[in-house]
Amino acid sequence: MVRFGRTLAEHRTQPAWAYVEYSELKQLVRRTQRHVASHNLLQSAPTLDGMLLDSPDRYSPAEAFAQRVGADLSRVSLRYSRELHAIRDELTRAFEPTDLQRVLTMVSELHRYACLNYLAALKIAKKYDKYVRAMDGGCRARVLLALGSQPVYLGLRVGIFAELEADIRMRMDAWLARRSVDSGSSLLGASLSRESWESPTTSTAHHMIEVELERILGTMTARYSPVTVASAAVAAAQAADRGAARSLTLTLVSTYLAYAAVM
Repeated sequence: MVRFGRTLAEHRTQPAWAYVEYSELKQLVRRTQRHVASHNLLQSAPTLDGMLLDSPDRYSPAEAFAQRVGADLSRVSLRYSRELHAIRDELTRAFEPTDLQRVLTMVSELHRYACLNYLAALKIAKKYDKYVRAMDGGCRARVLLALGSQPVYLGLRVGIFAELEADIRMRMDAWLARRSVDSGSSLLGASLSRESWESPTTSTAHHMIEVELERILGTMTARYSPVTVASAAVAAAQAADRGAARSLTLTLVSTYLAYAAVM
């Protein structure tokens, strides 16, 4: 099995973009494991930059680690939002098939970027719990909460990439239809697929995400579905604290609805 760190490195096609720094976080997991074991959670914990806090009561190691992951996700979401804005801006000027194909490529690249960082956050949380959870209680629910409020995750959750792709293909069909009318040919217009004019269904959007995740991982399991992740986040919080579960549920629902409203 190919290690995820190597897979992530192979798919980092935009070096200037921010990423969840999986390799650095993996090293921080190892340092935290040694620190928790040697200090028995009675002294300081790693901060966002991997240094140690003087105040043991300020953060637990799991909280500090989740904050570091959250900081990476915030940088990723900033780049994601900028690129999404650029795509929408390009769509206002794209009328020819070559321009539309270029925008479609931009959508595909941003979709992969979102999936890569989404997976990186899930994978590193799993790794933290594997090595530290027995001594620290784990950080998966905290990382899921950090992920759940980020635009890079919400874009996957609401199916924005399927919507963009359908819009671009609709524009391509419209251009072909105009050309067929201009050339007096009815065959070309008749050959256009009506499906490309319709908004994608929820199942279509989820399938698109699953295909991309499988392309990255080489396999696909239901636990990586954005819908499954949202449910797992609430369940994890509920297992620890009912009040935390209620807060997490409200956060996921409110951010999801707010993001979907502007799509």
